[in-house]
Amino acid sequence: QGYVSLKLLTCLKKIKALTTNWYMTLAAAECSDLLELNEECTKVRRKEALPQWLMCSPTSRLLLIWNASEEQSAEDGADPGQPSLLLSILQRFDSPGDVASVWILHPGEELPKELQCYAKRHKELGQLLCAVMKFNSLESVRRAYSSLREEEKINGRGLCVVPLG
Repeated sequence: QGYVSLKLLTCLKKIKALTTNWYMTLAAAECSDLLELNEECTKVRRKEALPQWLMCSPTSRLLLIWNASEEQSAEDGADPGQPSLLLSILQRFDSPGDVASVWILHPGEELPKELQCYAKRHKELGQLLCAVMKFNSLESVRRAYSSLREEEKINGRGLCVVPLG
């Protein structure tokens, strides 16, 4: 039903800096216009769902990127190349210092252990030539994601990007 324990919330770092007493967290939740308590007053939830923009914001430092036009060329029998994918990705970043690492993943090859948990959810992993970029900070990945998504909307086909996490 979307409720979270007040005791659990009180243990979170930012709340713990203010109080370790869960009754104090309860008092704050009772005064909130955004939160509601369950009947036992032990759990809290938002009155309204999270805003859509927050749901779309990456919370992981990983982005999955593939070239939709190369996906089409592969279906047509053309040879999609690794260098063109890597170049098209790296050309879009003014500050490559934000990027911690880049994996180029070929169809049919075994995924790195760190990425195997994403394979069921993202069919592109292991089936298409794609790249996974790991960023140094959440702010860097959010900027890159927004920039690439905007470009994807403008150009239609081209680089496709989804956050992993």
